[in-house]
Amino acid sequence: DRTMIYRNKISQVNRPSQKIMLAEEKGSAEDGPGSAVIDDGRWVPAGYPLTSRHAGKANAAFADGRAALVHRSFADSSNPQNYDPKR
Repeated sequence: DRTMIYRNKISQVNRPSQKIMLAEEKGSAEDGPGSAVIDDGRWVPAGYPLTSRHAGKANAAFADGRAALVHRSFADSSNPQNYDPKR
């Protein structure tokens, strides 16, 4: 839901080293499959694909403070454990 604000204490986040907090979304149609592209400056999981412009990967920042390149499937709807703070 694009109108909801989800607030979680870091202590409530399960597996923070695997939980995406900020991700690089598609900026144009050429950035990978799917029709959704950046339209509001924030990434919303499940439905807004990550870019694949970095050799098939996207930049992601995690709840533990690290950043890494991840494959776009890391954050698709079949992997909610990587973005849902309760999973």
